Amino acid sequence: MEIRIHGDVNDIEKMAINAALNIHDKSKKGFRINHRVKIKNTIYNVEIENCPNSLRVIMRNKRQRL
Repeated sequence: MEIRIHGDVNDIEKMAINAALNIHDKSKKGFRINHRVKIKNTIYNVEIENCPNSLRVIMRNKRQRL
């Protein structure tokens, strides 16, 4: 799957997105799923929405779509 990122994302946030995508592949049960990924002492809220041909990833702490 090709990932296109729009906006400023640092390396730790990319790790959180990849971890959420790995979890999401195992649990394809809902249209919009919120994943909470903990890296070190920070919890990142990553919301993944199932679109017809792709996945939309939203980082809740930044309030922007990636």
